[in-house]
Amino acid sequence: MIINNQIHYPVLLKEVIDNLITNKDGIYLDLTIGFGGHSYNIINALSDKAKLFGFDQDYEAINHCNKLFEKYSNVKLIKDNFANLKDHLKRLEINKIDGCLIDLGVSSYQLDQPKRGFSYHSVGRFDMRMDQDQKLDATELIKTSSVNQLITIFKKYGEIKDPFRVANELKRAFEQKDLNTLEVVELIKANVKKEELYSKKHPARKYFQAIRIAVNKELDVLEKVLTIIPELLNVNGRLLIISFHSLEEKLIKKAFRNLTSTASLTNIPLNNEELLKYKNHYNKGLEPSKNELETNKRSRSAKLFVLERIKE
Repeated sequence: MIINNQIHYPVLLKEVIDNLITNKDGIYLDLTIGFGGHSYNIINALSDKAKLFGFDQDYEAINHCNKLFEKYSNVKLIKDNFANLKDHLKRLEINKIDGCLIDLGVSSYQLDQPKRGFSYHSVGRFDMRMDQDQKLDATELIKTSSVNQLITIFKKYGEIKDPFRVANELKRAFEQKDLNTLEVVELIKANVKKEELYSKKHPARKYFQAIRIAVNKELDVLEKVLTIIPELLNVNGRLLIISFHSLEEKLIKKAFRNLTSTASLTNIPLNNEELLKYKNHYNKGLEPSKNELETNKRSRSAKLFVLERIKE
C-alpha cells in the first residue's frame, strides 16, 4: 500500500487472512485499522454480506480510510480508542462477532511523520500521542512527572534496569525548555552506560517505548480488551493480536493461557479438555516468514497470536 509516496507493508498479512476468516458472511472488527492495509485485504476476502468495523484513535488514519473504503457499504469506521469498544458495540447492537484483529504498536505512517514525535531518527515535537485530541503528550508527561515517577515508567514499560540518570537529566532539561525528539535522543546518549551506547540496538529505543506506552496507556487498554473480546466470539470465531515487544506478549500469553487451561476446571466426571471454550493456536506466537523479514524490516519483532472459540 502506498501512502504519501511511501510503500507500507501490513505485517504478517497472509498469516492474518489465513487465520482470521472462518465465516465469509460474518462480522469482523479491526481495532487498530490504521491506514487500512490489513482491513482492505480482509474485506476483499469476505462476501458482500459480511461487515467490518474499523477503529482507530488517529484522525489521519480515519480520514485516509474514509477514502480507501468509500465504495464499501459494509465497512464502518469509528474514531475512538478501542478501550471504549463495549459502548460502541452496544450502540451498534452487536452482541457477537466472528473475528477481531488487533495490530499493536505504532504504525509505519506514524513513525514516518516527524511531527508525530514517535521516531528517534527524525526531528519533531516530543509528542507520541496516537490520539491527537488527547491533552497529555510526551513533553507534558516529562514536565508533570517527578523523577521517581519517570524512573517507574522506564523500569515498568522499558524494562530498563537503571534509568535514574536519564530520568533525572530529562526532568532537569525540560524544566529549562521543551526538547525536541533528537535533543531527547542526545540527552539519553549522554547519560546511558557505555554498553548501552554502543549496543546493536539504539540506546533511545527502550526510553521512547516506555514514554509512548505511558502516554497512550497502551498496556492498560490491551489488558482491558483481553477481558472483553473472547466472550464476544461466535463458535469458530477468532481473536488475532500482533505484538511487537515482550510486555505486550506477556499480557497476551497470560490471558490466552488462562482461557485455555484446564487448571481451573473441577468437573471430575468429565474430561476437563472437553469443557474448554477456547483454543490457543500458537503458544509462542507466529513469526514473519524469511521473505517478509527481507522485504519489511519493521516486521522483525512482530508475533501473531491466535485465540479461537471452540465451544459456547
